[in-house]
Amino acid sequence: MAEESRKREWPKSRNTGMIDVSELIGLSLGHFRDFALSSFRDGLVDRYPNPACGLDCSAPFAAREAGVQRPIMANDLTQQLLDLNQKLLVSIIGGDWKTYESLCDASITCFEPEARGQLAIGMPFHKYFFDLPGSPQKPAKNVTMSQPHVRLMGDSAAVLCYVRLTQSLDGAGEVHIGRVEETRVWQKIGGEWKHVHFHRSGNT
Repeated sequence: MAEESRKREWPKSRNTGMIDVSELIGLSLGHFRDFALSSFRDGLVDRYPNPACGLDCSAPFAAREAGVQRPIMANDLTQQLLDLNQKLLVSIIGGDWKTYESLCDASITCFEPEARGQLAIGMPFHKYFFDLPGSPQKPAKNVTMSQPHVRLMGDSAAVLCYVRLTQSLDGAGEVHIGRVEETRVWQKIGGEWKHVHFHRSGNT
């Protein structure tokens, strides 16, 4: 290495014969750039071409491979909320209090026809209806959210609006379809999504 260093000819100025410092700096920066790009490609980045920058530098960092969780995208969050709301509706028509209770915040508020124009607060008002006697229906009731609209308010709150359609059979085997308009509010509390408020129209 020492012998190779002695043989190296440093860049010199044509006018003075002295070492050209500016050119020497340029060479050093060039070597550093080559080293940095090599390290960047081989150690930090998944390689695939990026026409915009001309380098293999557009894939996510290897930190992703180490378990760093990517941010939840808006579409993913919207679908997550729709799935939770559908689970809530299924628990209502199926009389599943345990599931309903797990999805709702204890201080839930609502305006619904059963409250006779009053703001109902808390879970006891709703539990009364779950405790009413009923007979299992075959086939079971089916509930659908028609034309759901989700408005995200940051990453910790959302408003869902839709028309709720419920299909059922009466004692004579005749099919009935109930229709109500609903607005439901979800909030992320303690890292979990909870149902905190709803407004429901009368059955039509």
